[in-house]
Amino acid sequence: TLPQGVSIDSNNNLLVGQLMAPGNYPFKLSVKDSSPEGSDFFHPAVIIALPPPPKFKISEINFGVQPQDKDWEDNVRNYLEDPASGNFFAVKGLKSWMSFDTNTGRVWGKPARKDVGAYSSIEFTVTGQSGSDTAKAYGVVQRVNYPPKWVATSIDLPDIDEDVPMQADVSQY
Repeated sequence: TLPQGVSIDSNNNLLVGQLMAPGNYPFKLSVKDSSPEGSDFFHPAVIIALPPPPKFKISEINFGVQPQDKDWEDNVRNYLEDPASGNFFAVKGLKSWMSFDTNTGRVWGKPARKDVGAYSSIEFTVTGQSGSDTAKAYGVVQRVNYPPKWVATSIDLPDIDEDVPMQADVSQY
């Protein structure tokens, strides 16, 4: 008997159909020859059904905006049609401020002022038991403008009369 969902196409001598789930499906194949005696031949066989290959939902991943000097992270597994389908990840063109875990798909980092601007040319590959897929990624590191910081706690200025212009050098502060 054949596994459920599989049948023999006797016109083309093929096994056809669709298995319900990935796995190993053992069965015995019985063949009868065309001799007058009609001897039977039994042979054990196994159909090995693999899961479908992993596939990204989109061909380009937009990581969005990352502010400079702030920790950031994402996971390319989140962009797969089936997040459980990828066994291994690879990357090309990863930016110097980014790190990547090839087992989990996690990407993270902390961009600096020198990284401000748009980035692209990152390519992620996911590999599963029955194939692989690739997606490009891009994003923007946003500049953060910090307020000035004073280096002294007080500024000593001379007394002046009201309505009289005043000028003082505060560059040391």
